[in-house]
Amino acid sequence: MALTSVQYMDICNELVSSATNTSLNLLKHNFRDVINSNRRFCKIENIHSLFKVLEKRGILCVENGSILKHIIDLIAPNNQRIQTILNSNSRNTGVTRVIPPVSDDYIEQIHDLIRLEMGDKWKELARALKISEGIIDNLDSQHRGNIPEMVKEILENHLQRLKNNPHMWRSKLQQALVSARRTDLAERVDSILANSNAS
Repeated sequence: MALTSVQYMDICNELVSSATNTSLNLLKHNFRDVINSNRRFCKIENIHSLFKVLEKRGILCVENGSILKHIIDLIAPNNQRIQTILNSNSRNTGVTRVIPPVSDDYIEQIHDLIRLEMGDKWKELARALKISEGIIDNLDSQHRGNIPEMVKEILENHLQRLKNNPHMWRSKLQQALVSARRTDLAERVDSILANSNAS
């Protein structure tokens, strides 16, 4: 089940908002071995905190659609909003899933967009891109609160790590934007990349 980052987050948000205590208990016991800590198991009081644990463990992510599908089948097989998202996605499966290399011009355009418009959610973006707290603090100190410069370094770090894997670069970046509550920027990145593929 291949999803965009926006679709992934929409489904997760719907699962969180529609979950019951029964759903939570079912999922907790289903993923007990993954949680692998009685203390953490007992501290999980809602679906959102469970999803955070699963994401931190690398189990639940946009690239691993089978786990999300498993969760849907367990607790929300008849959720109409989720089915609408999945049906919308299936209509686009005729489009190739191979993502070609993105040209430097489009990468620069994406970086400029995020750098100039990220705003005070920049730390959330950095954390979602697995930037350590130490590096975040150093950036803040070095650039004295100059957000565009800090975001520029964060994005360049992300690009260097994944420059040979354009699909992962794009997916992780968009997922991080959504996690930082900048879905609007994730969608604009989608538009830029659509133009890149069309040109």
